[in-house]
Amino acid sequence: MTEHDNEYDPEPDSPEFLAVEAFLEALAIGEESAAAKALRKLASLGGALQGAALETLAERFEGDSDPYYPWVLRLQRTKKGAPPGDHLRAEARQFTIAMCVKEALAKPNTNLEAAFYDVHKQIGVSKSTVKNAYYAMKKSSSSK
Repeated sequence: MTEHDNEYDPEPDSPEFLAVEAFLEALAIGEESAAAKALRKLASLGGALQGAALETLAERFEGDSDPYYPWVLRLQRTKKGAPPGDHLRAEARQFTIAMCVKEALAKPNTNLEAAFYDVHKQIGVSKSTVKNAYYAMKKSSSSK
């Protein structure tokens, strides 16, 4: 009994086996779109890369030399510049800042500029950030 005896081993003429074979053939000749198509076919059949096929894929990412699969896979950012921001977190932060301004305005004898200054000191962000957050919330609540 070997360590791979428990692995799912499809029959040589099954669609899953043929999809894995198509993936490995595409990987061997460096056909990215054909490899992607074969993986999608395998996934649509409910199959998955396992055993030697999965190990071959992992080795391509590691850059290991192999005469049968002379290609190296690298992850590459498709766009230049900073990664996309976390919009949900940014909106939550902006909302929190705006709510702090509203709370500061509720204090007696506090005008808008004083509220901006209080929140700026309390949170430790610039006054322009506080103003932008407050006016953005005010604009979004008036447009509803």
